[in-house]
Amino acid sequence: MTLPKEIFGEALNAQNYGLPFQTFTAYRPAFTSWGGAMYESELIRSCVDARARHIMKLKPNFIGAAGERFTSSMRAGPNKYYTWSQYLYRVSSLLDVYNNVFIMPIHDPHTDKICGVWPVLPQGVELIDVNGEAWLRFNLYGGQTAALPFDECQIMTRHQLTNDMFGESNNALDGTLELL
Repeated sequence: MTLPKEIFGEALNAQNYGLPFQTFTAYRPAFTSWGGAMYESELIRSCVDARARHIMKLKPNFIGAAGERFTSSMRAGPNKYYTWSQYLYRVSSLLDVYNNVFIMPIHDPHTDKICGVWPVLPQGVELIDVNGEAWLRFNLYGGQTAALPFDECQIMTRHQLTNDMFGESNNALDGTLELL
């Protein structure tokens, strides 16, 4: 059986040991400049995705005085757009990429009770002073804004060293990401 020359090249014999080994499906590295967006690196994205896929398997459990009431209102999901798996995946991804996750409560317009929660991109959140009280202003997708008292929101941070409220940026990874 002869192999097609256009795919495998000329046939090798025992005297051609000096030729480099090459496979048909060889990996060909491509180098591109890093633009500062950590999640745009496929290696970083695959690591974030692997962790988030494991975290999305968790089941929420509410404990405390309001746990039973809160569980019944959140049984279907954290809000009307996400399942619990999607919500946990997003929270994990935001925490890994931005070192911060801000979770905004959703209030029922009729009863003003909390009927859901929403994770917000940390770049659109700022700490503001409203009559001496700390509030968070959320710049939401589509140009909408919302502001809530700081103590009504949930904040998850990583690498919190120099900032009292928010986690550090991922600038420490810049050199490694430029190398990738």
